[in-house]
Amino acid sequence: MRRFAKRWDAASPAQMLESLSAPERQQVQAEQAQGAVFFCYHPQLKLCGMNLLYARKALPAGQDGKGILCLERLQRFSVSGELAVLWGEFSVPGRPGHIVAGKLRVKGPLQNVRRLQAFLCWKQEQAGGQPPAGCREKLAGCLWRVRAFAASVQGSLGALLHMALAGCFFHETQGVLKGFVQIGGAHYPRYAYCAPDGRVFEQVGVGLSLEEAVPHAGVAGLLRRNCPRAVRVQYDRRNPAQSRCIYL
Repeated sequence: MRRFAKRWDAASPAQMLESLSAPERQQVQAEQAQGAVFFCYHPQLKLCGMNLLYARKALPAGQDGKGILCLERLQRFSVSGELAVLWGEFSVPGRPGHIVAGKLRVKGPLQNVRRLQAFLCWKQEQAGGQPPAGCREKLAGCLWRVRAFAASVQGSLGALLHMALAGCFFHETQGVLKGFVQIGGAHYPRYAYCAPDGRVFEQVGVGLSLEEAVPHAGVAGLLRRNCPRAVRVQYDRRNPAQSRCIYL
């Protein structure tokens, strides 16, 4: 799980908060108003109720994104002001029965360190009476990690891996690209599609921005293209709400 953590230059937590985009800061402040305790802003490490959540980046409300993990069973940990390392089992929100087992490394700076250490001590004590996840759950989590990796890797290897896995886990259908939503200075596709049971989903694909997918010179031209227009959409066979838009 080391690939999920993102390295930042030395900065205080306040400076990291100020470095976030306006929508990201608003999301953090809204969650803090609801009682969430943030230990790191980017990547996000936060305590929501009794759940310790990790996310590679801030996501719009109601969006399930790649890289979101919830600590379920903690074996051991190491926490300082600059680094948190957790060994244990992590569930994938929105995907029941998926457990990612291994090490999670979060590069700080961290804040509320004593609060984090106290929660992790309690979580480690609870693990004594908590049976480990089964092989089936761990296998599902391993496959989820492979799919996430294949979707994020640029180049032919990532494309080949994703194509090989798509036929097993995803179904492709026709959708409608309605435009792009600007989040943190980047543009993400807003699209709609229909599942086999007749349900219509409208989502914002936050996995890969337009700026990351194409050269800078081509961004303006794609934004000027007329919308709505037909596109391909791949969705999870077991959970049609999980999808990606193929608009290039």
